[in-house]
Amino acid sequence: MEYDLSRLSSRSFEQLVQALAMRYFGPGVVVFGDGPDGGREATYKGNSTFEPHGKAWDGYTVLQAKFRQRPLGTEKDVPWALGELKAE
Repeated sequence: MEYDLSRLSSRSFEQLVQALAMRYFGPGVVVFGDGPDGGREATYKGNSTFEPHGKAWDGYTVLQAKFRQRPLGTEKDVPWALGELKAE
């Protein structure tokens, strides 16, 4: 199934990330709204039921969303995203 994420605003993309975090991490997710949040969209502390590499996680997780309103293509967008994440 394909989703056209380019039609979202930066705020609606953040809300999508927060909703996915609540779905996969569970009810312990703390969601941050607008305003100073240290670059976080949500946090989670505890056992994770989300095991992307086959290993359970128990600890503190910080979720961030990085959104580019007008994607420029993989060759430019990937370095941009990696730079944004490294800066955090």
